[in-house]
Amino acid sequence: MERLIRSLIFFVIVTILSIGSSCPSSLASPTTAKTGIKAHNKTRADPGDKYFPSINNGQWNQGKRDCRNQDYLGLAEIKDADELDLIKRVLEDNGDIASTYWVGAKYVPSLKKFRWTETSELVGDWLDGEWEEGYPGGFMNAQTALQLKYTRDGEWKFRTGVTSHNARYLCEGNESSRNRS
Repeated sequence: MERLIRSLIFFVIVTILSIGSSCPSSLASPTTAKTGIKAHNKTRADPGDKYFPSINNGQWNQGKRDCRNQDYLGLAEIKDADELDLIKRVLEDNGDIASTYWVGAKYVPSLKKFRWTETSELVGDWLDGEWEEGYPGGFMNAQTALQLKYTRDGEWKFRTGVTSHNARYLCEGNESSRNRS
């Protein structure tokens, strides 16, 4: 009898979970159904509304394309330490820790530097103190891009990644992409 009750409880739990996962995305989570980019539901303008973390993994080019397909500017470009601090707060406020995110900079071998792809500006020297241990290092080429990773030490740090590898991605929005629902 006890075994039958356990089986019945298990069945009910599985049924409830499967119903929850088949709900429309507007009811199940604050994400868009197409690419899984989080939409902030803020009631007031907030500088953090400018950044939209994905919940899906993708290659660097796919992330850039998905951001644009959702009317964002592209992958996030982080111009200074203050902007990085804001992005860290946005990711932590959304519970997006223990993830790695593509951002919008690729390595330019002829310059031996990273460049933001939307504005063509070089990544500033402020980044030097923001690298994950062991990065940058090793072989880098035109297929190397920047990632922002939550480390085991509980810090957000930059690292390099091959653009064909999968990671989440961080989109940057503009005024028209604020307060999406």
